[in-house]
Formats: sequence, C-alpha cells, structure tokens
Amino acid sequence: MDILVPRFVDHDAIKAQELNAKELFKRFSQSGQTWHLFSHSAPDPDVAANPVARIHRLLFPIPAKYRSGAGKERFPRFPLKWEMFLRYQGGYDAIFYIDEKKSDIYGISAHRFWRGDIPVIATVEGFGGSEEEERRFSEHVGHRVIFPRPNLPERLPYPRLADHVIAISPLLKKYVEFFYHKPCTVLPLGVDLTIFNDKNRDEPDRPRIICAGTLNDRKRPELFMRMARRFPQADFVWFGCGPKLAALEHERKAEGMENLSFPGSIPPRQLAEEMRHASVFVLPSSSEGWGKVVQEAAACGLPSIVFGFYETPLVTHGENGFVCWNDEEMMENLARLVEDAKLRRDMGAAAAAGARELSWDKVAPQWEKHVLDLIVDLSRRNENVQDR
Repeated sequence: MDILVPRFVDHDAIKAQELNAKELFKRFSQSGQTWHLFSHSAPDPDVAANPVARIHRLLFPIPAKYRSGAGKERFPRFPLKWEMFLRYQGGYDAIFYIDEKKSDIYGISAHRFWRGDIPVIATVEGFGGSEEEERRFSEHVGHRVIFPRPNLPERLPYPRLADHVIAISPLLKKYVEFFYHKPCTVLPLGVDLTIFNDKNRDEPDRPRIICAGTLNDRKRPELFMRMARRFPQADFVWFGCGPKLAALEHERKAEGMENLSFPGSIPPRQLAEEMRHASVFVLPSSSEGWGKVVQEAAACGLPSIVFGFYETPLVTHGENGFVCWNDEEMMENLARLVEDAKLRRDMGAAAAAGARELSWDKVAPQWEKHVLDLIVDLSRRNENVQDR
C-alpha cells in the first residue's frame, strides 16, 4: 500500500506533531507499505534510512527560520499550500495523520470528488473550540476542561474529514466522540529513552524545580514566578523561549530574584541532562493534550505536578506526582516535595518506571499495526459500499 502522510520530517523540525512523526516513521518496519512524507530541507537521517519511508522534497520549501516563530507571516506560503493540495491528488491507498491546514482540507475533499473514497485516519492531540463549546464539554465530562486561548472560532476542522480518529488520551477520545461522533481509539505517545532516562541521576542538595516550554500565556509562566517567590529555599529554572521571555526576565531582574532563571531553549539531550540534575518538574499550563514534556521529565526520574483539567494519563496523584485543580493546590503539593527528599525519590522512581513502559520502541509498533489494521478494515467497508 501507498499511504500519504502530510507531515514534515526535516532534521530540524521542532513542532510537536513533526517530532512525533519522526519518532514513528524511523521505527515503522512492516514490509509491503510505503509511507509518503515530506521535507523542506534535509530530512531526518533515521527516517530517510528507513526503507518503508519515502520522503518527498518540496518544490517550494519554506526556509527553517520562517517555519515557526517570528517572521513566518512574511514568507509567502501560497506555493506550499498549492503544492500540498496537488500532492493529495496522487494515487494513494490511504491518508494518515492529516493536518488542519486548508490545503489538507481541500486536498482530501478534491481527492474524494475525483478519485472516490479512500481511508482517511486523523489524530487528535489537543483541544479546540469556543468558550461555549468549552463549557458544554466540561459539563459532559464532569469537571472543567480548558481549551487553549485565544479560543478558536470553531472546533478543529480536520476530524470531520476522517473515517477514524486516533486520540492520544482518554479525555481527547471523549472530545472526539462528543463533538464529531466519529469512531475513535486511544494510543499513547512515546518517549525516546536513549535521550530521556534516569541513568546517572544526581539530584542537587538544594531543591531544583524546573519547567520547559514556550513562554506564552497558555503555559502560565507567571505562576512559576510566584512559586519562586514563595519558595526562596529552592531554585527555579524554566527552559524555553517565547513572547513573554523579555518581560519575565525584566521582572526577575527588577525584583532581584536570584533563585529564578530563564536560560532559553536548549537541545533535547541537554534538557535531559538538566532534568537528571533536578528535583521536581512543574507544568503550570492548564491546557494540554498529553503533556509530552511531563513524559520526558518522568523518564529522567522526576516527580511532576500538573493540573487535572486535561487528564494526562502520565501522572497518578500521590504515586508519581500530584494532580491539582487550582493554583493553591499546586503550591501546597510543591511544598510537600520541596520539604521531603524521600517523597521526591520515591515518586521519581515510580515516574521513571512508568515512562519505561511508554518507550517509542514499544509504542511505535502499536501505532503501525493499528493504523494498518484500520486501513484494511476501512478499505473493505468502502468496497462493500461500492458493490451495493
């Protein structure tokens, strides 16, 4: 089978979905399938070396500095969108891991119009919707769920096009079924244990609390700063860049906060090393899909403190970390970990053991088998419909 995967696997790709795609397609191995992927520039070498992956270099690539972050709006994207639209019109047997861009939506619709139905499988890795839809879904699941801000004018468009959706958490499965009424299954994301692991872990004598992520409103770095004020006996470090970095750094310096730092973004291997030399991982964000960085911290032996609004399966309250429902609960649970080194060690060991069960080497074959089984099943259904 030839399966279109409209995702980019450049060696320098940094978006969450692109990183997940690279981890999957460097490990897919069943013969008889060709997974068609894309790159703007040099592809990830491990994906390129995989005989079941075929990477198409774009005719109208976007330079790396414009693919994300500042300046992307200044680079013309119409040629890319037109090229991707045309790519959808090829003779594929299925489409997997579709995106929310208009080129994807129009491309699939045109393919179905001109060539007929083929299986389309989407993934859902986060929430989206209006404030009213957020309220309705919160009532449905029995607790508050927070959609990213600013709210999207409508729900994610691409699941409507799918024959089947794979959600990365049980709560996201409920989201898909509630809003889209689509068949949905759950598969977890994995972690690269060659990078993120607890080997040679060495916690400092002075508690060291870390976070990693984009410094924007959704991640709520101001709460992290409040923690640093409340616990002067601990050091707080946030790795990452973003639109709020300059303002936060200015405020930190103005207050003379010596126990707080914002070093900027660092590569994954360096981040893993920093995690192995930390005490606790805190994620102040109230809206996530899975909490990938929590998984990486757990693999490095860190207990985590997270919010319960997005029901991440990665943290079990009281076992490998704490799940909180307001800012004060997060402060109180952090106090417990700051004051109790044994509790940190016990929870960290439980976190590392759980992360080892979600190695990409174990998870990727589950994805491959499930997607291929879905394609076969959906193809048969389409054939039966056509026969009628």
